[in-house]
Amino acid sequence: MNALTKTTDRFIKPITYGAAHARVRAARGRADLHVCADCGRRAQQWSYEGGCEFEQSGSVSFTWGASSQLRWSPDPDMYSARCRRCHSIHDYGRTDMADPGPFDPADVNLEIFDAAMERGDKVRATLAINRIISTTRSTS
Repeated sequence: MNALTKTTDRFIKPITYGAAHARVRAARGRADLHVCADCGRRAQQWSYEGGCEFEQSGSVSFTWGASSQLRWSPDPDMYSARCRRCHSIHDYGRTDMADPGPFDPADVNLEIFDAAMERGDKVRATLAINRIISTTRSTS
C-alpha cells in the first residue's frame, strides 16, 4: 500500500499548490460562497488548516512575481473558507490588518446568496437563505 493512501482507500498523489486549491474548489465550490470560519463574514479564500498527514510543501511562485515557501494538502477537507484578514492571521499570526468592524450576518449571507444565484448554484443559495432565516429568528 502506498504511503499516500488515505484511510478511505482513496489514493492521493503528491500534487502542486495550484492543483490542491483547484481540488478544493472542485469539491467545495468557490470560497466566496461560504462564510469565514473565524469571523462569520463572507469568505474570500480557501485556507489550509495544517496538520494533514499528507502535507506537502515547497516554493510557490505567484503571477505577480512574488514567491513563498508554503504548505498545502491534497485533501480538500483540510481547508476552511476565510476572509483575507482571518486567513492572514491564521497563516502568519498577522494582526496588522484593519478590523472591518461590526457586521450583520444576514448581510453576509445575502451576498453569498446573490453570488450563488449568479452562478446558478441553487443548493448554496438555499443554504444562504436558510442561514438568513435562522439568523433573523435568533435575533428577534
